[in-house]
Amino acid sequence: MRIILLLPILFIFTSISSQSDSPLSTNIIHEINEFVESKRAYYNSPSIAVAITDENSTVYLKHFGNAEKKDKYLIGSNTKSFTALLVLILQEKKKLNINYPVHKYLKWFEYKNKNISNKITLKNLLQHTSGINTAMGETFKESNPNFDYSKHYAEALKKLN
Repeated sequence: MRIILLLPILFIFTSISSQSDSPLSTNIIHEINEFVESKRAYYNSPSIAVAITDENSTVYLKHFGNAEKKDKYLIGSNTKSFTALLVLILQEKKKLNINYPVHKYLKWFEYKNKNISNKITLKNLLQHTSGINTAMGETFKESNPNFDYSKHYAEALKKLN
């Protein structure tokens, strides 16, 4: 969600900076502040940080909301790019192959119908073409430190056909 919020802001800045070499005007800063606050309210986000840079320096940096240093938030889809990059690095190092079934690497990855789960590859997971529904990905933060996420998802996968 935060990436989506940054794109319009970056577009605003790009169009302004191409018109002049001066730093952001007070009006533009006000527009950015209002835009981010309106999106923060709309999405009920407790906190958003925005940074705009040019090739030399940070020209805008502001935190919106009431986050504290030790607060923890789910970062959701932001991990997708990092995960894909790390998987591809592992493939380059010949540690895995994205065209192999997930079950080769995660023995617990098994549907009720093993013929289906045995066909799902790492590439399918990275491209979101595995057929796993959105509800399966709506994870949660379990307060029990001994909670076994692998077991939880293994049981959930076995319910899929």
